[in-house]
Amino acid sequence: MLQHAYEILHRADFAPCTLGDSCLQSPKCHPRFTPAPNAHLHVIDSYCVMLFNQSELLGHMPTLAVTPRTDADKPDFILASDSKRLPGPDVIGNGGRIWSDLHPVRVLSVWRFVEACMLLLQRSRLYRSYWMSHLCYIALYVDENKDVFDDNDLKPVHKAAFDVLRSGKGHPLDILETPQSEV
Repeated sequence: MLQHAYEILHRADFAPCTLGDSCLQSPKCHPRFTPAPNAHLHVIDSYCVMLFNQSELLGHMPTLAVTPRTDADKPDFILASDSKRLPGPDVIGNGGRIWSDLHPVRVLSVWRFVEACMLLLQRSRLYRSYWMSHLCYIALYVDENKDVFDDNDLKPVHKAAFDVLRSGKGHPLDILETPQSEV
C-alpha cells in the first residue's frame, strides 16, 4: 500500500527527494526527534509529505482500504477538507482544513488521532516529546473548537489521560502506565 500511495502522489506532481542523506526526512539525519518516514516526497524543498507503514505506527487502526466512509457519526478517518469536523485557518491564516478543491485526502479523525498519540506516547520512549507535542496541540485545538471533538469518544483510559493533560495536573503517562483496574 505504501508504494501505491507513493506512486499516486508522484503522479500528482509531488517531487521525489533529491537531497539524499542531507534531507531532514532521511532516516540517516541525526539527531532525529521524529520517527523517520518509510518514504517521502517534497511539496517544496522544506515541506514534505511523509509516508509511514501503517503497521509500524497505527497497527491497531483499521486500514484506509477497508474504511472508505468518512460520513459516519464517529468515523476513524475524515476528509482533510471536512468543514464539519475541522476548523478553518486561524485569524492569521495558519492551520485548519485543506481546500476542498484539492484531491481528497483522508486523515485520522481527531478522536482516533488522540488515541494513536496516546498509544505511541506509551510505546515509544525515543519520541515521547514528539507525541506529547501533538497531544498538547490537540488539547489547545479542541479547547478552541469544542464542536469538532467529543472526548467521550475516547476509551476511558485515554479520556482520563487526556483530561490530566488538559487540566495540567499531571502527565498522561501517570494514567496510561497505571494498571487498567486502577483507572
